[in-house]
Amino acid sequence: MEAKAGDEVATPVLLFGPLNLGRSWTGARQHPARAVLGRWHGLRVLRLPTDPDWLWRPQSRYARRSLQSSFRPSEGARTRLRTSLGRGSLSLGAGLRLAGNPRLLIGNNKKPLHQQILMQYKQDMILLSFTGSHDPFSKSAQDGDARTGPVLTILAERTYGVVYLFTTPRMADISIETSKEIRRRYPDTSVNIMEVPLKDPTNYIGILRQIRGHFKTIRAEHPNEKFFIAVSSGTPQMHACWLMLAAGGEIPATILQTTPPEFVPEGASCVKEIDLSSEEFPRITLRQIEGGPDFDSDLAQTCREIGIIGDDPSFVKALSETVAYAEYDEIHVLLLGETGTGKECFTRLIHQMSSRASRPLITVNCSSIPSELVESQLFGHRKGAFTGAVADQAGKFKAADGGVLFLDELGELPMSAQAKLLRALEYGEIETVGQQKPQKVDVRVVAATNRDLRSMVAAGKFREDLYQRFGAVVSIPPLRQRKTDIPALALHLLDEWNRRHQKQRSLTPKALAALGQFLWPGNIRELRRVILQSAMLSQKAVLSEKDLRFEESVSSDPSAAVPEPAPGFEINAYLDSLKRKIVDRALDKGGQVQAKAARMLGWSPQALNQYLKTQNHQRP
Repeated sequence: MEAKAGDEVATPVLLFGPLNLGRSWTGARQHPARAVLGRWHGLRVLRLPTDPDWLWRPQSRYARRSLQSSFRPSEGARTRLRTSLGRGSLSLGAGLRLAGNPRLLIGNNKKPLHQQILMQYKQDMILLSFTGSHDPFSKSAQDGDARTGPVLTILAERTYGVVYLFTTPRMADISIETSKEIRRRYPDTSVNIMEVPLKDPTNYIGILRQIRGHFKTIRAEHPNEKFFIAVSSGTPQMHACWLMLAAGGEIPATILQTTPPEFVPEGASCVKEIDLSSEEFPRITLRQIEGGPDFDSDLAQTCREIGIIGDDPSFVKALSETVAYAEYDEIHVLLLGETGTGKECFTRLIHQMSSRASRPLITVNCSSIPSELVESQLFGHRKGAFTGAVADQAGKFKAADGGVLFLDELGELPMSAQAKLLRALEYGEIETVGQQKPQKVDVRVVAATNRDLRSMVAAGKFREDLYQRFGAVVSIPPLRQRKTDIPALALHLLDEWNRRHQKQRSLTPKALAALGQFLWPGNIRELRRVILQSAMLSQKAVLSEKDLRFEESVSSDPSAAVPEPAPGFEINAYLDSLKRKIVDRALDKGGQVQAKAARMLGWSPQALNQYLKTQNHQRP
């Protein structure tokens, strides 16, 4: 069909150039002044013409450029295309808008077109399915002829890089036959058989446990891929478990259902996507035991109340270590992790799990105290000890006596305060400013920092003996390294907001999948902001991926925004895009004067001019 002005096209593949799609292309006409939408090998495809007068206008001004008649754009143009597409929305000429997160395909003559599309597209696609008695083939009820079963029917219409077949002991032989047939028909598709050792295939609890256990492993191996679930094979109980896990957000996936050909209109697809966010479906809220399978219910409840959510192995390791250290009151704990990873929540857990739970927990942000007042704030001062000391002040150590003192941003402490802190940790003594006699205190210190203290020790900016005085060190992983926890965290944050404001907001599976794809340089703190802001600004009860309010990172730590390498990641494209953004920023700051921008970049004006020409760098 021909895309018309005002249409919103959600398509996964973007063809760029005068490419011949052959007989399998079902688009109607290829008018030179319009985009043409059609289906090819089961994929929705939007073909962009290459007329010189055609102008597509991305929302990002950096990516705006005319398409030339040549369909071999420079690497810089490809990078700008990918960057704009990655932002999830692209406005085309003639009033068209491209939504979603499409794939970009630059045509070439090295490989057949179908190989180019399938190689790029299927890398991100993973199919999950039980096997049943209708796999790999079943007999038609009308004529008794053999026809493809549900799994092969889906693969005939859609392309997947990996297929996971869940099998019970009774279906083992069928799973092996189905696997062989998939490999025979689709040699580039990887097939894995996941054993589900259930004697009773109708046992809901057993099915849920097996799916959850296997999906943790699958998600760890494929953190950035898109998941699809086939619900036409297996028992009805298996279908119900898939639906509950997907609707609740525990498995961010698209549900696929196959229909026998005799019930499908001629020319229509036998495979349907089930929209679980539809109003006809009931809302399902994710409820699970946070904190790992080895923790008792009391600890799990404590973690949930504090806001510690997750069962990623790296996170559970940090949580298990924290729980173990909490028992020993004489041990001071150092928490390491990026900004927003939940270090304060871990401190609250240490406090509540220790014998000091009934005593105070005092929090001090070391970076917010002027360097000349740090000692006074921590250890107190006597009246007249310095200008402005008009009265005695006890200090934070005295306030936390018998309890726990949380020192956030420990790496910001000046060296003079570090010496006094060391004495407090070693001997339990503090020296009040203006008083020579030390005072005894019984304080457990939990400190946290997002800085590399070992490097600071080597550089002489942090005392090595103070670093060694912390008897326990816990490293909390960033959110981008525990993506399997993002759905549970997002739903927990949204449930808290719902209870507080008497609302009934929920997230669609695609919204949860979009959250899982984000890098989260601000970690849980940034996730909280996105969830709460999206909930407040949305006029709908069910939030889709379009309702999520993402923003570009404002982190001052470049490493916080570094993407995680994964299949399909292109480092050269990423570096080219980053370089382009820095050049754009320099031009903006320099008022579009290349000489000023070149000085900011450490380039000569000639080098910048050559770069802009090489990259076809056009600015509005």
